[in-house]
Amino acid sequence: LAGQCEACHAAPHVAQERLYLGKGGVGLPQRSALMHYYHVECTACHKSPAAVADSTVSQAHAGGARQACLACHDVTAQDTVRTWRTTIERLRTHVQASLVKFERRATPGGADRHPAAFRLYEEARLNYGMVAADPSASIHNFRYAKDLLEVSEKKITEAISLLGASEGGSK
Repeated sequence: LAGQCEACHAAPHVAQERLYLGKGGVGLPQRSALMHYYHVECTACHKSPAAVADSTVSQAHAGGARQACLACHDVTAQDTVRTWRTTIERLRTHVQASLVKFERRATPGGADRHPAAFRLYEEARLNYGMVAADPSASIHNFRYAKDLLEVSEKKITEAISLLGASEGGSK
C-alpha cells in the first residue's frame, strides 16, 4: 500500500490501511480485506470521475466513485454496500453507547480499584476507534470492522459487569 500516496502525502490514510490490512485490533486475529487478498490497489476504487470514464486518466483523489465499483461488480454490489454501512453504523452506535455507559459508571481513580475493567474498556475503545476513524463506514474491510465492533461490545459489556460486581452489584 505504501509508496504511491506517500510520495506526496504524509501517511494520511493510516485508519483505512489498518482496516484494509485487517490488523491492529485487540482480541481478534488479523483478517485482511478480500480486495487486499486479490491484490486490488487503492487506486482501483479511488479515482476521479474522469479516471473512471477514461482509463488513460489516473487521478486517485476523493472517495471511491460508484462507477469504479461497477467496473468490477454488478449493480447488486451497491445493495451490499448499503447493508454494510447500515450494519456498521448500528454496531458503532451501540458500542459508543456502551463506552459512554462505562465512562459514566467509572469513578475517579477507578483504574486502581478495577484494573481488569479498565483494561477491557481501553481495548474496546481501541477497536471502536479503529472503525470510527474510517470515514468510509468500513467499506475498506467490512468483515474485520464488524469483528472489531463485536469484540468491543463483548469487552465493554464485561468491563461494565466488573464495575458493577465490585460495587456490590449496583448497575
